[in-house]
Amino acid sequence: VKRKGTVLNRVPLTDKTYTIKTLNVLANSAQCREKGLKILQYVLRGISYLDLTPWSKQLKSLSKSTSIARRFFKFCRWVKHFEDVNEAKSQTGI
Repeated sequence: VKRKGTVLNRVPLTDKTYTIKTLNVLANSAQCREKGLKILQYVLRGISYLDLTPWSKQLKSLSKSTSIARRFFKFCRWVKHFEDVNEAKSQTGI
């Protein structure tokens, strides 16, 4: 089996290569944004708990801000479904 490239040239768990189009699709994915923020939050928290840098307090604060950003994005995804409520009410026979 021939490989198209190294693992670093492909998006994990797909056959797609890293292109601007692929990165835009990933960036527009709500789940990808949420997971990216989650990874960033836990990396920042881990580094702050190690207390190896003089910026540990700032990193912990940034971790908390990232957590708030994640909650905000989740809330905004939930709010957009209010439009579906009116559409569901207008349907008959349900």
